[in-house]
Amino acid sequence: MRKIQVKAERTLFGLPNGQWYVHSIFKHTFNMTDRKHISLILIATDQKKLLPGGVYLPEKDFYDLLAQIKDTKEITYLDQSIFIETTFERWQLVLSKAYDIRLLKSGITDRRVALFLDACQKLDKLTGLDIQFHDLLSKNHSPLKDQIFQLMNPSTAQEAVRYFIGRGRGLTPSGDDFLIGWLLINWLTSQEDYLNDLIRPKIIDDNFTTDISRHYLNHAIHKRFSSALLDIAGYLDGQGADKDIDNFLQNAIDYGNTSGIDTISGVVSALIFNHVTDQAEV
Repeated sequence: MRKIQVKAERTLFGLPNGQWYVHSIFKHTFNMTDRKHISLILIATDQKKLLPGGVYLPEKDFYDLLAQIKDTKEITYLDQSIFIETTFERWQLVLSKAYDIRLLKSGITDRRVALFLDACQKLDKLTGLDIQFHDLLSKNHSPLKDQIFQLMNPSTAQEAVRYFIGRGRGLTPSGDDFLIGWLLINWLTSQEDYLNDLIRPKIIDDNFTTDISRHYLNHAIHKRFSSALLDIAGYLDGQGADKDIDNFLQNAIDYGNTSGIDTISGVVSALIFNHVTDQAEV
């Protein structure tokens, strides 16, 4: 048996013992799921980008396991270890070093919001909803303004959630990524949780969006986000140097095909519609 000490997101240390299954396999990662398909475990090696529900292996071990994972016989979570039996080898991934991706900050500074939005002006991207990102930087002209105003009102937010959930292409539809970005700013500034009650039923039921989106939305309603998004939250809260934002933005955008820019679309929209006056609009 190959026994490896691994770095894992803190919520994984409290999982109940039980069977897991290979969910999806990619070039540099793979996902495992439980029977309900809401919880996922991401297995990866690149620790520069820590994600909710992630387990990170040394590079050689990871690619050895990745080469075998399609021939998996059994996966068991038992007492903070993940046991994987493939046709070729048995593995024990011992959860040893925990990392925390909870949003523990609250508050933003007007100056940092202005710098962030100024940096966003430089981005020439098309979102997964086929909207030019630059068009979202205007409260008056945003193609999503009707849905965003609905999202801001507890009495109409259900319609907006219904619009965004599952909308778009890919393993994490663009509308879901938008909501994750919106939730980051919502938690950072208002702490209102009415959206949680609207999103939760949509991720318990598997008819609304993908398993991977359900996983990340579930983390987001519990204030858990990727390390790249937490860096942006810290920046908006006044941490670090002003010039850091270009790197933070690039790291956040560099996810999937359009997943990163779709998430930043939600961040930008939440800031512009909630925290920027028309006169100050970029």
